Amino acid sequence: MRLPISACIIAKNEEKHIRKAISSVINLVEEVLILDTGSDDKTIETAKESGATVFSTEWQGDFAKARNEIIEFARSKYILMLDADEYLCETSISALQSFCLLADDKLVGRVTQVNELGNNQGRSNVKLIRIFPNQPDYRYSGKVHEQLTYNGETPRSTDTAIELIHVGYDINTIAKKDKINRNLSLLHEELIERPDDSYILYQIGKTLSVSKRYEEAIAYYEQSIEKLNAKGGRENNFIPSLLKCYAECLFHIQNWQLCFEVIHTAVDMFPDYTDLYYLYAQALTKSTVINDLQDIEDIYKYCLHLGEANPNRYETVQGVGSFLAHYNLGVYFEISNKSEEALMHFREAALLGYDAALKKVHLLDTDDNCTDQGKSSISICMIVKNEEKHIRMCIEKATKIANEIIIVDTGSTDDTVNIVKHLGIEPYVYEWKNDFSSARNYAISLATSEYIFQLDADEMIEFNPVDLDGVLTKDYYLVKIKNYMSDGTYNYHSSIRLFKNKIGLKYKGRLHEQINIRDFEGSTEGYIDSLVLHHLGYLEQEIKNKNKLSRNMTILLEEVKENPTAFNYFNLGNQYKVQGDYWDAINAYKKSFSIGSYYTFTSRLLLNLIQTLIELKEYDQAIKVANDGILMYPQYTDLHYYRGIVYKKIGYLRDAEESFNDCLKLSDVKDPYLSTYEGTGTYLALIKLAEIYYEEQQYDKALSFLTQALKYNVKYRPALEMWLNLSRISNDADESQQFIRMFKPESQKDIKNTIHLLYSSRHRILLYYLESYVKNPDADMIAIINLYNGNYNAARVYWQCKENVNRERFREVFLVTVILQDEELFDKWKEEAELNKSEQEILKSIIRRSKLESREYSTTLIKVLRNLFLDILMHKLYDLLDYFNQNAKSGLIRYYLADTLVQFGFSQVALDLLVDEGKSHERARIYELTGDILQLNNSWSDALYYYYQVKKMEKPSFHLNYKIYLLNKRLGHECEATKSLCELASAVPQSTWAKNMMQYQ
Repeated sequence: MRLPISACIIAKNEEKHIRKAISSVINLVEEVLILDTGSDDKTIETAKESGATVFSTEWQGDFAKARNEIIEFARSKYILMLDADEYLCETSISALQSFCLLADDKLVGRVTQVNELGNNQGRSNVKLIRIFPNQPDYRYSGKVHEQLTYNGETPRSTDTAIELIHVGYDINTIAKKDKINRNLSLLHEELIERPDDSYILYQIGKTLSVSKRYEEAIAYYEQSIEKLNAKGGRENNFIPSLLKCYAECLFHIQNWQLCFEVIHTAVDMFPDYTDLYYLYAQALTKSTVINDLQDIEDIYKYCLHLGEANPNRYETVQGVGSFLAHYNLGVYFEISNKSEEALMHFREAALLGYDAALKKVHLLDTDDNCTDQGKSSISICMIVKNEEKHIRMCIEKATKIANEIIIVDTGSTDDTVNIVKHLGIEPYVYEWKNDFSSARNYAISLATSEYIFQLDADEMIEFNPVDLDGVLTKDYYLVKIKNYMSDGTYNYHSSIRLFKNKIGLKYKGRLHEQINIRDFEGSTEGYIDSLVLHHLGYLEQEIKNKNKLSRNMTILLEEVKENPTAFNYFNLGNQYKVQGDYWDAINAYKKSFSIGSYYTFTSRLLLNLIQTLIELKEYDQAIKVANDGILMYPQYTDLHYYRGIVYKKIGYLRDAEESFNDCLKLSDVKDPYLSTYEGTGTYLALIKLAEIYYEEQQYDKALSFLTQALKYNVKYRPALEMWLNLSRISNDADESQQFIRMFKPESQKDIKNTIHLLYSSRHRILLYYLESYVKNPDADMIAIINLYNGNYNAARVYWQCKENVNRERFREVFLVTVILQDEELFDKWKEEAELNKSEQEILKSIIRRSKLESREYSTTLIKVLRNLFLDILMHKLYDLLDYFNQNAKSGLIRYYLADTLVQFGFSQVALDLLVDEGKSHERARIYELTGDILQLNNSWSDALYYYYQVKKMEKPSFHLNYKIYLLNKRLGHECEATKSLCELASAVPQSTWAKNMMQYQ
């Protein structure tokens, strides 16, 4: 469903911009209307081609009249008024939805107009009323800079998160369209009609300022102020802008005394208006009336203290409270010969995306490096192709250690080359030959420094300046590389990236190329512990974006054919593994291992082989490889960790526990020659132990290990998810408060990730974070807030009106349909559940509160039901439990509901739900859950009975036999316990724990 909005645009000779304006809203709103006022270019044709409805009228020198005329054609509930040189920012879609959902008939919306100022002046923000109900009471007044009125008065307004990007303030565009003279003529006509109108005088002054007619502008600003003072009109919302514009004109004509007086007056009235302080600092810098330069530094720092001005209150230039203040502090310190302070502020501005600052960083870094005595020079060498996403940040970081940066482009078709040039670096062009060594060696040949640092464009340098302060002495250095993985974990390995220039070191190998250190006996090796490369290229989306898989496989197959070395087969196996061709990967790894088993990469080969066998569920082989690997590399924590993973997957919980405890004893890997996952010796092992104790219903012990894990990495998602699950069981409000204290978002990214985590878990703490951290929630989030607050009808109204259905929201919608017994809403959304018609009827039976008979249930339907059970308990809708208890005849449905109840600590209620019904394998699951609940309630004999019943129905798992063994030991049934232990010890793969226990019998 499109939003009930008519987008209205008046235009004349706007062929340059009109298409983008229309395209930004055409797929969102019900209609786009254009009122053309006399174009003689291709505006009308372009508008029609873009899908808009075009009307024509004769221009009568009155913007309000034109806007009111186009409103008459509008049919939708709301009007969104756009200019032809504006377009809707993509991030504003949800804000539009929210306004349509929440607004009433007497409320209008203020949007942020982001003005592209041109001539590298950046952007300014101003709030304007642009969205309002389509009612006769709302009409415009004013021939130019027209204002919306409600029955002739200022309407009641609310701020929205809607942003319109405005490109019409570029001085060349203005001059070309002769807007200034046209607007001045219209404003003077209005002034004749309303000579005492201070706002018209202000707009005339502002229009003159744009054309740099500063002295004329000042005269009108002074008249505007005079009229305001006569009326005592300090409440007009344009006064802050009036005073700032007045002071800016005085700045341009260098009337410093009056400029400072105006600024001081304005600051007294508007002490949080950052733009005034910024202008003051600029005026002090340029004037000759200041004796103490310290004032300039203090004022810019105060701008940073204030931050950006509130765009809801002030017309403001972006950056005055951030990157522009930092940049000007950098300039101040530069001319004060304080290069370190200057560089610090230029870097801060550069990190905020200010390109002028980045050039300064590059120049100052180069100057510093040239004057460093006793410090080795470094050439950064990079080969790049289509790296526009990361290369700017990569270069920004690299400038901190580089004497020169050499970029070799191998055929970019995106904006990579332009970005590099914009940063002051002229890239070299090299024809790609499917050979990384060839390209890297070309880059090396261009370097002039003592050392080469080979860097990829998706890597960021982190280092301690002290460690690179002296002379480098080794022939080459291993550099630690931190690889960011798609699952949120990090993998470390080390590689030779820093090496001496002009001693014959070069790259070999078409792919996964290496420095030829084997050709130089006696070469010396170094390692700088604080030097780390943060590598983003292993993220799944990055690999897909650059189509690396097919490219790499082609190169590798050619390389293996020409050079069938252990290293090349190892890399081929890695490539097959990434592509999911696991059997091919195993064969390649085996060939590599057969050629040689004591290379620096052998430890990683064994780890990759274990991971591949896990994917194929070849658990017996995986354990054998892990055991053999541990004999070769006993201190390699990752091998112990993955052996524990395998044991845990097959239910060998004591063996898994021992492996993870071994990890904690070894701690994280420190050897630079061993590739490792961060946390295998700390938080990852602790989490796996917590999972084991959670599975064994030792919840206090699980929470203890989980708390330890979060001390190492408080943002690790699996740990947080498990913590949320444990908090459900305890149902303790204090634990919710503990989570809130423990995890306070520090950035917008943190907020987004936290909300996504809590939403995925459907935990009620989500409501706290939404209300505390999301200032302008989108319409979907508002509906969820209503749901969590018990405002079910409000949520229903939104989802009933929503046309573009988000499949992820079906869960919430279905819960509302069940609560309100709303079949109509269910029918609208039912296809999103991906169920067949008979399964949809089962869900309708729940909505109607009908009987649920026994039948086959698909995996998809079971997932929908399990989510419903979780939500019922999360929202404490206990009356629905009574419905299922009385009407669910299916033993399987009752089984899943009981299992969910156990997760929330309602074990006795769960036990009462279970019934002996269904097929043999279903009954076996019901019996085992019954045994688990009875064991939780310390009914050991009854639990043992049900476990034995399961054993009669199907081949018992290792974990079931282990539970039988434990209960027999607790009950003193030594013969039965020994029998169970024998079964455990004879299982395949062999359990080391069971084998050792047998020796004590």
